[in-house]
Amino acid sequence: MFYKLTKFVDNLLPKYPNSEYIQVIVYCTKANLSSGDISKKMCDISKKSSNKAPEKNLDIWNYNNNRYKQLLKCDDFSEMEEIFEEAEYGGIPASSICNTDNDIILIAIGPDKKERLSELTTNLENI
Repeated sequence: MFYKLTKFVDNLLPKYPNSEYIQVIVYCTKANLSSGDISKKMCDISKKSSNKAPEKNLDIWNYNNNRYKQLLKCDDFSEMEEIFEEAEYGGIPASSICNTDNDIILIAIGPDKKERLSELTTNLENI
């Protein structure tokens, strides 16, 4: 019985979950927000996106409190819209925050598999 339980847990959770599932947060540098505003909005958007994620993704991402996040920057509002739309149409959990002009200034994507998220964000730089 212990063997079956061990096998079940091994199939449910990978050995190295923090390297497989991540959350990506993208900030548009044109928004010119203060560091306090950015950090507050990043917390809010991260929570919104993770609430949209499937339970399996959350379980793996939360395994041993290894909630790996990657922070990226983007220089253009239109590119932010493209990234957000690609994530939503691809079935990846995503949330965004807009400014008063209805431009997307912050996006949280995932948690999801690292490979899926890297396809969306290959041309962006780390903050």
